Amino acid sequence: MKFLLNKKKLLIISLIATLLLGLTYPFNFVASPHTLKGEIPIGVVISATVDAGQIIPMGKIAEEEINEFLKLAGVPAKIKFLYEDAEGSPAKALEKVQSLYARGVKVILCISWSSQVKAVMGYANAHHILIFSCGSTSPLLAIPDDFVFRLVPDDTKQGKALARALTSKGIKAVVVIQVGDAWGDGLYKAFSERYKELGGVIYDRIRFSPEATEFSAEVSRAATKIKEAISKYGKDKVAIELMCMADHATIIQLEAKNYPILLEVPWFGSDGYCMTTPILKQAGKYAAKVKHICPWYSFSRTSKYLRLREKFVKATGYDVQNFAVTFYDTAWITVLSMLIVGKYDADAIKSVLLKVADMYFGATGWTKLNEAGDRAGGDYDLYEIVEEDGTYKWKIVGHYSCVTDSVTWYREP
Repeated sequence: MKFLLNKKKLLIISLIATLLLGLTYPFNFVASPHTLKGEIPIGVVISATVDAGQIIPMGKIAEEEINEFLKLAGVPAKIKFLYEDAEGSPAKALEKVQSLYARGVKVILCISWSSQVKAVMGYANAHHILIFSCGSTSPLLAIPDDFVFRLVPDDTKQGKALARALTSKGIKAVVVIQVGDAWGDGLYKAFSERYKELGGVIYDRIRFSPEATEFSAEVSRAATKIKEAISKYGKDKVAIELMCMADHATIIQLEAKNYPILLEVPWFGSDGYCMTTPILKQAGKYAAKVKHICPWYSFSRTSKYLRLREKFVKATGYDVQNFAVTFYDTAWITVLSMLIVGKYDADAIKSVLLKVADMYFGATGWTKLNEAGDRAGGDYDLYEIVEEDGTYKWKIVGHYSCVTDSVTWYREP
């Protein structure tokens, strides 16, 4: 009798989850009792120098909320986030995924760098490990029916936003300085194709190694090419387009101060370093002079987001960034999918995750994914590095709408 009551209770929980999510009934879980119990390990692979201050405190919030939900639902299980630091290295990301899998982990969140996702996806597919990234955006990784999901739009959208932002400012030619990894190559391809369609010219493409820490040759070449482009198109029609991570951007900007011509044209950037602080602290004077207008994936600031932001700020003393909010939603979507199938199994979770994401409205809004398992659609806010009251900061100056393929500038950058 006790087993029948427990089975009935679990079935009711599943049906409630189905109704809350708007899912089509029935799913396979109806025929099988839940096996969720005890501590359920969920891996979180971060790059500590960038992610730790955001992902770890957000993970604590998500873990507490989810476990409280499981308790209220009468599910005899708790989730436990297991954090591993890949240190920005694709090879180390793979090592961490392999280590987590050996410890019984079947779901891994975060892995926000596309180069790291590329490094782990073969192993994840072969061993049926579900990867749910909160930041990877390379179009080269948009593959249907694999075990990799991403709760951000791929860079075909960012590429279009960048191209439109540049052309809306009358920029006819750009010199691209780009990190040579899966993310950089994918973003360059998306941007260059759309920019050329809009009549723009890629005057030069300067591609560097992800491991590079010195950029004198690249910056010198950029200065030469910018000078040539200015003589052909005019100073107000030429710009730098920088596609890289925060450390790269900071060093490149500091090196560029040695070439006055590079401080006379605007710089456009990418989400690889948008909203990061190293460039503000170490090169703010020069960065503000050239602007660094960068796109940052935008989502609706709903009451749900505002409540989460308030909780995060109270816990940390500083503001939350978009990728941490996206991480929060990946955790909830994963656990809700797990509840519906009734077991901790990557294949089972994968079978319903697209549908759950389609019906879930999270802190980042509607989380619908496309056929490749990436977020469908995507608007971008445009941020610029500015000086205000003697300090350097990122300030929103415009918005790109993917529906209208247009930019609205809030003021002249």
